[in-house]
Amino acid sequence: MTDIKDAGTRTRNAPDRLSKIKEIIDEIFPEPTVRYRLKNIANVMVENGDGDEDALLVTLYHTYQHIFAVVIRADEIAKKSNFIIYERKILFIAALFHDYYHGYGKGSDVVNVCKSIHAMIDFLGASIDSQILNDAADAIFCTVFPFRVRPENEIECILRDADLTMSLEPDAEWFAEGLQNEFKIAGK
Repeated sequence: MTDIKDAGTRTRNAPDRLSKIKEIIDEIFPEPTVRYRLKNIANVMVENGDGDEDALLVTLYHTYQHIFAVVIRADEIAKKSNFIIYERKILFIAALFHDYYHGYGKGSDVVNVCKSIHAMIDFLGASIDSQILNDAADAIFCTVFPFRVRPENEIECILRDADLTMSLEPDAEWFAEGLQNEFKIAGK
């Protein structure tokens, strides 16, 4: 567990999700360049999430803690479903980028997802199979809320399910509070 200070005086006791993310990367991405880029992206998410730029960040929902929880949960489901490595790669990338540029309630989820997909292509486009990126982009659109795109395959179903299971996390109360905070920001 990692202690994370929020904008107030409380400390959030969050699981060490970054180490688990890096373990999954090592397991399913044998390509050194892809492994390096994915670990770098994960580190940047953590660094930006704990910065002084936005003191409210830790008290919001769509932070790197949410993203990492979705990645980990999705990969657990994929392994239990006997996904091959190729399918796990698609799911991992989709989960990692599904809320990468989230507006924390300040903008449209469609715009957020488009920005996330653009970032995914910028970060990984030259280093990974383009079909993986295409399939990951399709899966990400299944997470747009309110739901407009119906999942059409197991990868998309798992991604949406993992995105909706934050109440199963050990720090679920923080996610609930963060989502309430984002609803208060919405439209402002």
